Amino acid sequence: MACFTASKLWHFRLGHLPFEQMKYVDLLESNNLKHHGVCQACPMAKLHRHGFPSSTTRTLNCFELLHVDIWGPYPHSTYNGSKLFLTIVDDHSQATWVHL
Repeated sequence: MACFTASKLWHFRLGHLPFEQMKYVDLLESNNLKHHGVCQACPMAKLHRHGFPSSTTRTLNCFELLHVDIWGPYPHSTYNGSKLFLTIVDDHSQATWVHL
């Protein structure tokens, strides 16, 4: 089990709040919190992903190429208790269907 200092524990609990900003949070003895080392998650969260390359595929008819994605979980459930929904987009017509 990893050993956490008080400052790292509060850093995690406060959603990776920058150590410089933690002195402004009114916590017990928060002004005395010192950080040692670097949080491993913070630099990785700041990385940017490159965009997808532009597609050269062109469809001539409907239903030649469909883009399908599952979204969720959504905080509110549907009439049947599901918290996921499916989106389908036709590449040619841009028609969109959503199934709960």
